[in-house]
Amino acid sequence: MTASYGIKSDIFDIGNETISESYYIDFPGMASNTTYFFRFVAVNSAGTTYGSDQTFTTTALATDDYGDNCTSAQVININSTIAGEIEIGDDSDHFKITLPSQGTLQVYTSGDLDTLGDLKNAACTDIADDDDDGDSLNFLISEDLSAGTYYIAVRSYMSSIGTYTLNTEFTSVAGNTESYHILTDQSEPITINDGEFVKLYGSAGVNRIDLKSGGQVECINFPGLNLIGIEGNSYEFDVYRSGATIFLENATEGTKIKIPATNSAQSLIFSDESVNMIISNGKVMLGSQEITITKMPVTVESSDMLF
Repeated sequence: MTASYGIKSDIFDIGNETISESYYIDFPGMASNTTYFFRFVAVNSAGTTYGSDQTFTTTALATDDYGDNCTSAQVININSTIAGEIEIGDDSDHFKITLPSQGTLQVYTSGDLDTLGDLKNAACTDIADDDDDGDSLNFLISEDLSAGTYYIAVRSYMSSIGTYTLNTEFTSVAGNTESYHILTDQSEPITINDGEFVKLYGSAGVNRIDLKSGGQVECINFPGLNLIGIEGNSYEFDVYRSGATIFLENATEGTKIKIPATNSAQSLIFSDESVNMIISNGKVMLGSQEITITKMPVTVESSDMLF
C-alpha cells in the first residue's frame, strides 16, 4: 500500500537545541474504522528530512443501544430490569414506561457506573432528577404518579462510560376512597379500612394509626414516637425504602403503608409481633433488619420484638 499524504502545517520551532518532549496535533473529521498514515517532516537551513511512515487505525463508531430522546425511547414494563450501556460520554439512554393506575414508581440503577437519572412526563418535561440516592454511585427516583406514560433518561456523571442495570418498581394505590387528615397531639387513633387510601399529616407528638387489611396509607411529617397498628402478620409483608421513606406492602391483601423513618423509634404493631423502625448509624432499620432499596420480606427476630 502506498501512502498518499496531504499537508497538516503546524510549525514547532526548537531553535538550535536538542530536546525531548511530547508534541500533539489534532486531526478533526476522521472516518471511523479507517487506517491512516502519517510522518513528521523536519525543515531547516540544511534542507528537508522526512520521518518514517507511521500508521494508526481509528475505531468503529459505538453503536447506541437505546434512543437518546423521548421519541426514540425503548419501551419497558413496570417491575422489570433491563441492561444498558453508556457507550460515549454524552450518551443518554431513554426508556418509555406506562403506569396502569395511580401509584408510586421507583426507578434506579445498579452496577459500578456513576449514573444520573431523569424522570419525565408524557410531554418529555422533567419531573424529577437524581444523582446518588441509590446504592453506591447509582441514582434512585421515587415519585407518586397518576396513570399514564412517563420517560426515564439514564446518563453518566462526568462523561464516564460503562454498563448499568435499570430497575423499575411500581406500587399501585387503591385510589377509590382518597382522603386527607391532619393529626394533632390530641388526635384519637385513626383507622384506615379495607379499600381506603388515606394521606395523613402527622404531628410532632405520638401519632396513632390502625391500618386494617386492604387499607392503604401515606404518612407525611411523622417525626414523633408513633404507634402504627398493622393488621396482618409481619412475614406477610415485603419492605423496601427510597431514601429514608419506608414502603410496606402485603400484595395478597392489598395492604400498603408509606412512612418516613426518623431518628425517633416508631413502633410497628403487626398482628403477630411488634418491632421498632428507626434510623440508626445512618442505616434504616426494622428491628435488626436493615432496609435497602431492594424489596425483601419482613424478618423479625425474637430479640427485636417489643412485646
